[in-house]
Amino acid sequence: MKNSLTMAFFSAARAGEIKKLKALIPLVDVLHRDAEGRTALMLSAGMGHDHCVDFLLSQIDPKLVDFEKWTALMRAAVLVANTCPVRRLKCLKLLVPYSDIDAANSYGSTALMCAIKSRYSLGVDYLAMYSNLSRVNIKGQSALDIANYLGTESYIDILV
Repeated sequence: MKNSLTMAFFSAARAGEIKKLKALIPLVDVLHRDAEGRTALMLSAGMGHDHCVDFLLSQIDPKLVDFEKWTALMRAAVLVANTCPVRRLKCLKLLVPYSDIDAANSYGSTALMCAIKSRYSLGVDYLAMYSNLSRVNIKGQSALDIANYLGTESYIDILV
């Protein structure tokens, strides 16, 4: 069972409260997971809090996966409503050097595929430079197949 300090730590990661994260770090197990198996790094990346991602990278391995095999990079690649696409791109740039760019979640989707599905153009453009474009998900679809299925012509141009 999580104690109140750990809950506050996860809350600070989700909300992007860097001062609170720094204050709580010596008091909690940074590798503790939430109910879905996510780390604080995954939570911050998923909300596009680049300043928290930058700090947490020295504390938590970005290659860790949650219960559905999502990494912090995959979470940063999904454009969520009310988050800044530019700050999310900063998260991707921070995470890529320390992540397995072609890791796949339980659906076989890579970070690039996640970005395409969420229609995150900045993420698609950046991740395409580093990703294995021939990688396929569990349905046998490549990133190009997904972009074509969704009718996102600008992504097709990036991927070809």
